[in-house]
Amino acid sequence: MLELKNVTKKDNWIYADYYPEDWGERGSVALNCLDLDDYRVHLSPRDEKEYKTYPYAVEALNGLRDMAEGERDLEDCVIMWY
Repeated sequence: MLELKNVTKKDNWIYADYYPEDWGERGSVALNCLDLDDYRVHLSPRDEKEYKTYPYAVEALNGLRDMAEGERDLEDCVIMWY
C-alpha cells in the first residue's frame, strides 16, 4: 500500500509524492502524459536501501499512468495491491 499526495499536472506532466506503507518516508514520481515511457523517480529511503526492484515507485508510476489514461481521477489517493 502507498499514498499518492500532492498530485498535480503541469505542462503535460503529472507529479506526485508517494508514501509507502506507514513508514513516514517520501519518494516522488513524475510522468509525461504524452509519452508514458518518459518518467522521473526519486526513491524513498527504504525503497533505495532495501528494494532494488523499486516496488513502491513502480506502483506509484502505475497510478500516474492510470491518471494519464483517465482510469483514475487526478487527485491524491491510496494505491493497494497484493
